[in-house]
Amino acid sequence: MCGFFVTNKKLNPQEIDVIYSRLQTRGPDDVKMRIGDLGSYVFSRLACTGRQYSSMQPLIQTDYSYDDFFVFNGEIYNYKNLNKKYNLKFKNKNLSDTEIIHGMIKKFGFIESVKKFNGGFAIGYTEKNFKSCMLTKDNYGQKSLYFSYNKKNWFYGNDPFSVAFCSNSSVSKSNLKSYLGSNEEFGTRGLLNPNQSFFKNVYSVKAGDVILLKNDGFKIIKENITTTLIRNDKKQKLENSINYFNKLLDKKVKEYIDNNKDVCFEFSGGIDSTLLMLSNVKNKRKHCYYIKIAKGIDKIAAKSVNKLKKLKLNHKIVKVTKNNYLKDTLDFIRYTGLPPRWGTAPSMMPLYKKMMHDKIKICIGGAGADEIFYGYTNYSKVLNLNFKEIKQLSPIKIIKKFSFSGWRVDYSKDLKNYILLVKKLIKKYINKNPNYNRNIFAICDFIRYIDLNIFMTEIAEPQADLTAIMTSIELRSPFLDKDIVDYATKQINHHFIINEGSKKISKFFLKKCLEKRCIELGLEPKEFIEKEKEGTRNFALQFFYNLKIKNIPKKILHDLDINTEKVTPKMKYKIFFVVIFYMIFKLQMSNNEISYILLKSAKKN
Repeated sequence: MCGFFVTNKKLNPQEIDVIYSRLQTRGPDDVKMRIGDLGSYVFSRLACTGRQYSSMQPLIQTDYSYDDFFVFNGEIYNYKNLNKKYNLKFKNKNLSDTEIIHGMIKKFGFIESVKKFNGGFAIGYTEKNFKSCMLTKDNYGQKSLYFSYNKKNWFYGNDPFSVAFCSNSSVSKSNLKSYLGSNEEFGTRGLLNPNQSFFKNVYSVKAGDVILLKNDGFKIIKENITTTLIRNDKKQKLENSINYFNKLLDKKVKEYIDNNKDVCFEFSGGIDSTLLMLSNVKNKRKHCYYIKIAKGIDKIAAKSVNKLKKLKLNHKIVKVTKNNYLKDTLDFIRYTGLPPRWGTAPSMMPLYKKMMHDKIKICIGGAGADEIFYGYTNYSKVLNLNFKEIKQLSPIKIIKKFSFSGWRVDYSKDLKNYILLVKKLIKKYINKNPNYNRNIFAICDFIRYIDLNIFMTEIAEPQADLTAIMTSIELRSPFLDKDIVDYATKQINHHFIINEGSKKISKFFLKKCLEKRCIELGLEPKEFIEKEKEGTRNFALQFFYNLKIKNIPKKILHDLDINTEKVTPKMKYKIFFVVIFYMIFKLQMSNNEISYILLKSAKKN
């Protein structure tokens, strides 16, 4: 993992200080920078894979010239296989994925190389003498990458505020308003246009795209659609599919650990995290395991720990409370340059802080499982539709009613670009999926397709990554591995995921996989599959539910065009997130000043 910032501008001392201060947690192990007339870069590194000098970046850059060079954040998990398959001739025992990227670009060029990478990554490739650059992210947008440009210069990096600061960009009030949406609880859940940020003229690289960036603008030279999600209806034995998937997951967890000792697992007690943990046990690797406990589930979490004691795993319990939630929220917004989605991201901070204290660098998480295996309640709602309701649903209506991404479809004139994107995805899905028709299986399939291409790639994953790197933790998500996604979406018989004949989806296939794994390890499956679980969102957000919006300074409410008379209780926390963002980046207020205003509001409530 690393942090980087690159521009074809000579940075001044103030700009360097801002960039370096914001990249420190991304790379506490090493730093490298160059400030020149033709261009500048700042690079910080968290050493995970390949801890020798050869994996330090920029790798192609020589000390005394302005040759082509690249920087990247994340991991390429198939780098060893690429070395063998394409005869790159790297024989170093401590071979790094950075070296493989270098070798692949020399052999195939940037665009063709990117197509062959399996991992979570953001890469910037700068051409000789800083003439232009190419930017890309992995297919599921697991790592953040932002850019900006004007007539004189271009800028790119992991941190949106650094890009905004150096390009003289300011807070985008229109995008903050879009984020608020209407009086609905979730509003837009993010931005209307996936490429936008909360700063003017600062853009996010869309997952899987390759962008050519110059002084006068940018263009997409390779567009990505993550998957066609062509359904497999061939007859299969459920047992065979379970066995294959568990073996594949074992293999991927081992790859993601990659001989690192300082690794832990997020463990909430749910299906996804438990399955990952037990995969690791099967690989006979012992690491630290963490359990996040929310209010009201202490007993449930403790019960899970007791059941796992027989496996002799090293567990550490981190209790998440509301006491530090305000401070963590302020830190999150200030560091990431984003209002948090739902408020869950700041509630993860105590967990990551504990990992950092214990010198953990890599955390294995279960992101992606709900999207891929239909774990959300919106899929269950589809199963309750009758034939008449299904027949009346057009693709757009399906997105509006059941998709996470589609809940933003009804808002204002700013939606033009978003609607065009949705229509483009619909066209690609319908054309490439010959099995599409208006039945419950096709609808679930279609919702997954849209959410993987918008919600997961542009909202969910970037925030998860940014939360972890605040404490120098690299978050890795095996369920978003290319091979895992391809098998789940194209090879497993669709009925195994849906559980035909039942209206309770709830990740049927993963439950069966976990059941098999528990039996193999001598555990009682029901203790993990049929247990109650609650996340941190509900209890954490009670802090903002108890605040009174009208006690916020009127100037701020006026600037953001917030009507306090039309605010629903459930929308309050989103307004506070936007207000906090505005106070930090527009009004340049300190955490203490913001805390005073908010706590004063609470006392008057």
